Amino acid sequence: MVIFYHQQVASAPLPLKRWVLYGIALIILVRLVLLLHHFYVDLDGFFLARGDDVIRIKSAALWSRLPRFWPDAAWLPLPSYLLGAAFWIDPDPFTAPAVLHLAMSTAVYVIGLCT
Repeated sequence: MVIFYHQQVASAPLPLKRWVLYGIALIILVRLVLLLHHFYVDLDGFFLARGDDVIRIKSAALWSRLPRFWPDAAWLPLPSYLLGAAFWIDPDPFTAPAVLHLAMSTAVYVIGLCT
């Protein structure tokens, strides 16, 4: 029986790095579907914005325009730093926090799988 080179390559498993990337992409897709399901089905399309959320987003937006060491006297600065960096990429106050939330929750999930 003769085995050609292209048959061996075609039947070889994908490297681990590629499987990890596919797994992360799948996790992001599942998280996005669950987030959309929660928004449209569980909340009936309504988004509840408490006063805390609005003020933190406003504080981060102000920090993104005028960075300083301590953005707000009421809260610790890490959320303002992260959201402010997201506002540098996308200044929309609705999509930037949602994308940051999706990225951070996916990162935590992937780190949890790796440990």
